[in-house]
Amino acid sequence: MATITAIQTVKENKDGELYFEIPKELVELLGWYEGMSIEWSDNGDGSWALRISQRDKNDP
Repeated sequence: MATITAIQTVKENKDGELYFEIPKELVELLGWYEGMSIEWSDNGDGSWALRISQRDKNDP
């Protein structure tokens, strides 16, 4: 399994909700698409790993 590392800035919307954007190029490289379920894993060092949910791996 390949590892791709990207650093993104967390932003805040007008309602105070936090978010970050995943660049379109990265989404395409990963083969992700809108509506996929993403699993977040705390790496324990202040960083997080994102992976597609096992149930989405078989979706075309």
